[in-house]
Amino acid sequence: MEFTQKSKIKRYKERASYNENDLNYILSKTLYCNVSFCEDGQPTIIPMNFVYFEKEIYIHGSPESRIIKELSKGKNIALSFVYIENIAKAESLCNYSMNYASAVVFGHSSAVLDKNIKMKILIELGKKVDPEGYKNAIPPGENEIDNVALVRVDIEEFSLKSRIGFKF
Repeated sequence: MEFTQKSKIKRYKERASYNENDLNYILSKTLYCNVSFCEDGQPTIIPMNFVYFEKEIYIHGSPESRIIKELSKGKNIALSFVYIENIAKAESLCNYSMNYASAVVFGHSSAVLDKNIKMKILIELGKKVDPEGYKNAIPPGENEIDNVALVRVDIEEFSLKSRIGFKF
């Protein structure tokens, strides 16, 4: 998959990456993302559960939630992900930091209505949050699938930055 690369890391450029394998690693390590979008000219950012599957990001929630309603309309959005390895303590209070890897992703959202895709993504979410236990979870019934909204984010661009390097 080819991505457009308009944005570039400016501060600590040596910590930057635009490599898809590094993106895959960061998204596999993070449990949630912050989703940013504009609604009626008002910027909004909301933490959300997500699944990264087959080079697309999926966000799920209630069909009645404001964010799902907005993203289902098709929006340009930004997402941020942070994997924190540990805190970097320092002698000076000004130098405390974190050893991290982060990703900022820009893309376009769209509603997913196909029940088979919904089921596939719910299984992937189960694997992500409970790698062994998800196998014992009760599969959702027809009504439950209808009561879960799923939004796909087509990745258009991303940039990564890491204080722990990209030697994953």
